[in-house]
Amino acid sequence: MWVTDLADGRAVLTNAADPNNLGETVAGWPMPTDLPVGVTRLWERACDQFRSGWVSYENFTDAVRTGFEVVDAALRNHVGDLLVDGKRRTLGPLIDLANDDGRLTPRQCEWLSVYALRFRNRLTHADGAEPLVLSPGMAAEMMEGIARFVAELPSASTS
Repeated sequence: MWVTDLADGRAVLTNAADPNNLGETVAGWPMPTDLPVGVTRLWERACDQFRSGWVSYENFTDAVRTGFEVVDAALRNHVGDLLVDGKRRTLGPLIDLANDDGRLTPRQCEWLSVYALRFRNRLTHADGAEPLVLSPGMAAEMMEGIARFVAELPSASTS
């Protein structure tokens, strides 16, 4: 259940043990229907992981990790026409490439550089010594941000 009574108007997920509430949360995230198959598949996997958070709390963190794979895949698609050298670039260099070519707004570049890259690296390259565990509310907010970013990013064919 989401309760919107915080001073800043944000909603708080109050019952992460209810799969119906998690399903309703996922249904509210905006995602275009014309995404490449690989991006769509990753997004569906991330949403499935989030919905299964009631089974295992770690699934919320795994959902966000997969969500950042969606960001990587969507950005790779966005600059696909610039990747002619066959060189596989990680997220940081992809951000630089897109920004240098004028494919990102200043807000998108900041979101990717300051937020997405930092959290993605912490989740992907964790050594287990200091695990990053996300609460349902934190994961929901991050997933919603990922969905908004991907939804506003045109594909390479339309950019």
